[in-house]
Amino acid sequence: MAFTSSGVWVRPILHRKRQIAVRNYLAESKPEELDADVALQVNDLSLAWSSGRPVLKGISFSVPKGQVCMVVGPNGCGKSTLLRLLHGLTYADSGKINIRSPVGFVFQDPSVQMLFPTVFMEVMSGTDEDAPMEERVELATNALKRTGMMHLANKPTLNLSGGQKQRIATATMLVRRPQFMLFDEVTASLDPEARVQMLEFAIGIVKELNIGSLWVTHVYDELECADRVIVLDSGAIIADGSLEEVKPTLSDLWARNEGDW
Repeated sequence: MAFTSSGVWVRPILHRKRQIAVRNYLAESKPEELDADVALQVNDLSLAWSSGRPVLKGISFSVPKGQVCMVVGPNGCGKSTLLRLLHGLTYADSGKINIRSPVGFVFQDPSVQMLFPTVFMEVMSGTDEDAPMEERVELATNALKRTGMMHLANKPTLNLSGGQKQRIATATMLVRRPQFMLFDEVTASLDPEARVQMLEFAIGIVKELNIGSLWVTHVYDELECADRVIVLDSGAIIADGSLEEVKPTLSDLWARNEGDW
């Protein structure tokens, strides 16, 4: 595993002997400056691509512990880029992030996170390799029990369903005892039943552990489960509040973009 000075954890993208560490500018994050009930504080965060096209335009917001905060907006508005910035996978041009760590990240396609042949090996890979083996096994076992996936411990990861892969990816995050969770359109490839199960499961984890979370989605129905909704458009926050409060903005944005979400 690769760890940053701020405690944010970046999984290797190659075998351990050849892994490529991802530089993380979040080293300047100072979670000790956060109020006791705050999990994330973003101030004036900006990013533009090398072409000069702005991706995020000076956005600022905070997320308290235990809150399911969903982020929605049309394609290209900066949703996934925001999550990558919060995990240190992309550089920002300016701004400040204070985030409690470790930070867990579940991607839209969980297959890109899975490197090991069996479920148990995959989940245990999220533990600290320098920790005693007994501790690593216990952490992996507890994470699988918490996610309801213990019965699949010896199953090949290649044979998992989409919903099972998302839960296993989440279990691999849980062994690090995350203080913040990022979910990037994790239900995009799931059927309606699996989508509901994954959403309920993720919300349960956030509430049970009392940690912060950002859930990026393109599914309007999922917003009904959010404690709060942030609406992004062209890299800027144009609405922030309960679903009822942001509905007028969402409706107008949907019409202007002809549903291209």
